[in-house]
Amino acid sequence: MGVAHRLGEITVTPAWQNLSHRELHSIINSISPWQTGQGLQALLELARRALNADSTSWLMTFSGHYGRDTPVIDWMEGWKVMDVAHWQIDAQAYWQYVDDCQTRFKETGTISPLTRESIQHIGTHRCHRLSELKDFQQDNSARDRLLGIRSLNTKAESYLLADRTGTTFSDSDSRELLELIRTFPRLHHWLMLERGLATQCERPLSPRQRELVHLLLQPLGKADIAQKMGLAESTVHSYIMALYRNFQVGSRPELMSLWLAPTV
Repeated sequence: MGVAHRLGEITVTPAWQNLSHRELHSIINSISPWQTGQGLQALLELARRALNADSTSWLMTFSGHYGRDTPVIDWMEGWKVMDVAHWQIDAQAYWQYVDDCQTRFKETGTISPLTRESIQHIGTHRCHRLSELKDFQQDNSARDRLLGIRSLNTKAESYLLADRTGTTFSDSDSRELLELIRTFPRLHHWLMLERGLATQCERPLSPRQRELVHLLLQPLGKADIAQKMGLAESTVHSYIMALYRNFQVGSRPELMSLWLAPTV
């Protein structure tokens, strides 16, 4: 990903800054399956502190077919960005930033060297540093970027990105980030599942389908789910059946069991 373009001024105040390191760990380890957003924000704050980074962000990438209701950003060699989050920037603004960066690369016929490096090593947990690449120019205003990538399966990867201006990341920082992405396998697994990127899924889920998944994972009846989604019960039933087919399960308990399976 390129880092030369400034982000917009739309920001949110992170609620996690006042929490201790131990409290952030506790949040990530104790979240329910429908609270992955909280766990992800806690992880971004942990990474920012551990790496002394100016900012941290997250991408979910995948390769394969997708439906017209699933927004994506074309990335490289068939891989796409499906979702993003940022330590401080509003998610919609950060999505637009990532999309704009990729559009600029396409228009100029260039590829971010860090993106190229990460794509060439798909399939393993790994770290890449912009400052390791031969065309990196170090000065007091240069921004270094560190990528930590958790390979979830053959078609999905979870990225943690850290940015720092003025000083470059070190080998020790790379080891720190790699350890961090290995420490919370359940969170990355749930982020992958709720987006329909499990190997048995026919295609990724749309935002509306992800909303339904979150509701199904909670102790809610079909009438409650229909009310929360603003739909008729019969429509919700049809959506649920389609969701089961996509995950290749036959019931709600079977769907929920995917979230309870051990992760490594």
